[in-house]
Amino acid sequence: MPIVSVIVPVYSIPESYLRKAIESAQRQTLHDIEIILIDDGSPDDSGAICDAYAQQDQRIRVLHKENGGVSAARNDGIKAVRGQWINFLDPDDWMPEDALEKMVQTAQQNQSDIVVGGLQVFYEDTPGPQMGFLEKVQVLDESRKNDYTFNLICRHFEQRVRGRKDFGENYQGAPWGKLFAKKLLQEQNLFFCEGLHPYEDTLFNVCAAFRAARVVLMDCCVYFYRINPGSVTVKFKPTWIQNNLLYISRIERTLQENGFNEKDKLICDVFHGCIVEKIASLLLVYFFHADNPKSRRQVYCELSEFSQNAYVQRALRDRHNPFYTQKQQIILWCLRNRMYFLLEILAFLKTKSRN
Repeated sequence: MPIVSVIVPVYSIPESYLRKAIESAQRQTLHDIEIILIDDGSPDDSGAICDAYAQQDQRIRVLHKENGGVSAARNDGIKAVRGQWINFLDPDDWMPEDALEKMVQTAQQNQSDIVVGGLQVFYEDTPGPQMGFLEKVQVLDESRKNDYTFNLICRHFEQRVRGRKDFGENYQGAPWGKLFAKKLLQEQNLFFCEGLHPYEDTLFNVCAAFRAARVVLMDCCVYFYRINPGSVTVKFKPTWIQNNLLYISRIERTLQENGFNEKDKLICDVFHGCIVEKIASLLLVYFFHADNPKSRRQVYCELSEFSQNAYVQRALRDRHNPFYTQKQQIILWCLRNRMYFLLEILAFLKTKSRN
């Protein structure tokens, strides 16, 4: 039985990127691993490339399937694993040679269910900033583990409630750069939510962290994350509103399933903070996106209708939430007072600052 199963979902990826990802897994100093390549109905030569690697290395298995999206591909990988631990690797990224060995050692030494490592950003092949790893290893038991999980749900939690930033950067919502105990995922029946995009990664991590007995944050880099040209730009999708509301409803259900009472002010603050983060995001990626085909009048009418949603109303009524940033307070004020033109100006300025 292999120690680690590395799951790589593959779909329409440049050949050089795919080869680099696969070979970084092959070169791991921890040799006792399996590499599961999920060909998600890729229309290019990716499937054939995966098959060629499998013929050369018996540790590699290839699963060919009809295109179903990255969540379905990862779920098929989870069902197929034989290893004691599960690691996710995206096909345009890669790992340091000692990444898996260090993560397994950390997991075993601390008897943890989840290990979270740091990463280094690459712009194409140019090194960028290092993120997410800490000055020293942190072992998170029940209370601190909940803090970590709340920070995934609402990224201002740790700084605003605890007055510190111990959990690194915002990439912790991604599945890669981590090690998950297979026993945890199988016993708790944890899978990615198919049909939810974006935030399916964050939801998976939230569910896993709540169910884990212990989470460990590492003090070293275990992942190289590639940012490609154009990947920073979010494409307009007509389903953004429905997808964000679905994510919010799943977070609410997850909190309830894990015994958190809505009467608890801290839980309400966290949940409402999550809602406001999604409202602010929708202003950029949907309502005032440059590719939104609707007229200004139609956008304003849709914003008015959106403001009546039950989740949005809950956030609007919560006027003293410590998680709301000053910018978010301004957004909520504009929604309460139907100042949609001001929201359009804010969205324009934010988009311009990113470009």
